[in-house]
Amino acid sequence: MDQQNDPNQRPRYTWPWFLLGAVVLGIILTSIWMTVLIRKTREQRDMYSWPQPPAQTNRPANTNARP
Repeated sequence: MDQQNDPNQRPRYTWPWFLLGAVVLGIILTSIWMTVLIRKTREQRDMYSWPQPPAQTNRPANTNARP
């Protein structure tokens, strides 16, 4: 009996492979999109952040002054 006409053989579907490819592509595009969005947010946060006060040190303010 021919293999293609065997009634007990399950049909081979191709749509699950397309679905799997779409899911994988969606995950890849989402991760790229989130990476770019996080980078833009960090750049904006750094650009528009409040000025920080100068760091406290133990040395005198004017170190170039002559005694």
